[in-house]
Amino acid sequence: VTPGIASGIATSENLAVVSDAFNGMRVVDISNPASPSIIGSVTLGGVASKAAISGNLALIANGSLSSLQVVDISTPTNPVLKSSLNTGSALDVTAVGNTAYVSANASGLKIVDISNPVLPTLISTYSGTIATSSVSGTVAYAEKGVGIDLVNISNPAGPSKITSVKSVGETKDVVVANNKIYVADETAEIVIMDIYHDTPT
Repeated sequence: VTPGIASGIATSENLAVVSDAFNGMRVVDISNPASPSIIGSVTLGGVASKAAISGNLALIANGSLSSLQVVDISTPTNPVLKSSLNTGSALDVTAVGNTAYVSANASGLKIVDISNPVLPTLISTYSGTIATSSVSGTVAYAEKGVGIDLVNISNPAGPSKITSVKSVGETKDVVVANNKIYVADETAEIVIMDIYHDTPT
């Protein structure tokens, strides 16, 4: 449905935002799943990779521009780029409320205050080479290539490592849901781990 290379997607109710690589970001009406339609777009420059939605904001990880881009989608037919924040090589982004978590490869996990879309502010950095991450409650699950760090983010200004777990092979992605960690693993394909008091077993 998009003209470029769709490399990331996030949904909220009847809308999806799609990171369309060199073609910026598309807003898609998915109220009819059998016939999704593009209703808005915005040029971002660089290569838009991953996307997240928080309220009326779309957040785009743009690795080629080393930035988190904040887009106002309150009018879905006319999305507006509000700001960009230099984060280092932004590969992935997730958001909870007014906080965005940017996986910025060798620049670490960036925790960003997005309460002011025009002026997003870096709160802190969790060090490491982090390609993707997922957040559940007060814990971030940061994928580090050979495993996952569980990071206490209850104090966004001072993220701290709880523990880490090694994967079977090289980890490619991580998702947390229903008290389980789902890891896309290059060797074992999918690894599922239970979470017990924020410690995988």
